[in-house]
Amino acid sequence: MKKIFSFRKKGFTLIELLAVIVILAIILLIVVPIVLNVIGDARKGAFESSARGLIKTVESEYMRNALNNNTESQTYVFNNGVQTEGDLKFSGKPPTSGCLHVTNDGRVALVIEDGGWLVTKGLGDKDITTVEYDEQDIEEMCNDIIGEEEIGELPETDDIAYIYDFENIGENATPCLVDELEFTHILDKRDDTTYAVTKIGEQCWLAENLAYTGNGCLFEDWEQHDEITNPIPSACDTHSTDWGTEVLYQWGAAMDGNTTYFDQGAQGLCPIGWHIPTDNEWTTLTNYVNSVPEYRCNDTDEWIGKAFASTNHWNSNSTECNVGNDPNTNNATGFSGLPASSRFFSGGLGNPNVHAWFWSSSSAGTSPTAPIYLRRLNSAEAEIRRNTIQRDNGQSVRCLLGP
Repeated sequence: MKKIFSFRKKGFTLIELLAVIVILAIILLIVVPIVLNVIGDARKGAFESSARGLIKTVESEYMRNALNNNTESQTYVFNNGVQTEGDLKFSGKPPTSGCLHVTNDGRVALVIEDGGWLVTKGLGDKDITTVEYDEQDIEEMCNDIIGEEEIGELPETDDIAYIYDFENIGENATPCLVDELEFTHILDKRDDTTYAVTKIGEQCWLAENLAYTGNGCLFEDWEQHDEITNPIPSACDTHSTDWGTEVLYQWGAAMDGNTTYFDQGAQGLCPIGWHIPTDNEWTTLTNYVNSVPEYRCNDTDEWIGKAFASTNHWNSNSTECNVGNDPNTNNATGFSGLPASSRFFSGGLGNPNVHAWFWSSSSAGTSPTAPIYLRRLNSAEAEIRRNTIQRDNGQSVRCLLGP
């Protein structure tokens, strides 16, 4: 006789149901925050992209206006998702509220929010900052960034112009001040050369070597001097390097013929308003840099050469604190010293990518032929050294702001 088995359906017990509910709750506790974070990150990323797009649009609008000789500052305001001030044409959804402001020299700042995120960028910032929106006072923040800039025009004469160009500021450089206004570059109108600058302590330095060769800087007279008819050589020389053409000056050329004994700096071949630094001014610079622990190598006294040297073009040296260590240098001051070498009176050039020598306006004595103080960087050394050298050698020039 064939047996027939029957199975009776059985429901979940209360304990089993509770267990399922608990498991589902645990899964939800784990999954939901992850999903929300993914959604939040996506929304944040989209809003940041929108902010950068608005900045690019404002920059493009400024350039179009500038081509028509209109460089007036402009503000664009958003309220409740609608543009209420300015006429900015852009694609995409507008922010819930906020503002964008472009200055008369093309810098852009913004404060915008979408209800979840707040994106800001100050006039001196290179990129945006994003935080969660928590009912911050957007109107007050907009007033702050607009009032932050309405500065006067930077000085400009027939000889020189002061420029604020934060997008192209030198590596690690800090803007300087003139007439209480920030600037990042100067334009030497004598030969239309633009130089980056950097503020180090209370001094403002060119962050590039001088390249001017006017005012009797005679290339053919490098070796043409003697103690009687031409005791102070005043020649210039150019040579090609990995990064471009460098100019080396005999001291008489650097000083533009103004070669009496100096306790104070002389303009020399520097642009108007700038001068060849004195030995004391170089000492002020190195003392300041040595006083900042972040500039020193391993907090070791006086090992500060790396803080002055460009991060490229130096010969490699394995000793950690040396200027040419591997990886190269840190250029913490923004001085951006390059190994332009030096030229001997005999005409020979020093080792490329190894040395940088910078004239001062101070001689080591009152004699017309006394040697001159200078500062030296060397790829195999950890210091910036104080030396003296004869006037007929060729060195680089760095100009210092001031009369």
